[in-house]
Amino acid sequence: MTLTCYTLCHSGRCSEEDQSACEEATEERLRQYGMLRAEPEPLTP
Repeated sequence: MTLTCYTLCHSGRCSEEDQSACEEATEERLRQYGMLRAEPEPLTP
């Protein structure tokens, strides 16, 4: 999963299933890097 996916999910532009999977993958990645961020960085296309 990418940060873009994470941002899209938190802006409501994906299905609940995608959001759940995205959040799990994001949390896993953050644990691996030992850092938890309160909010994703804003990305502009």
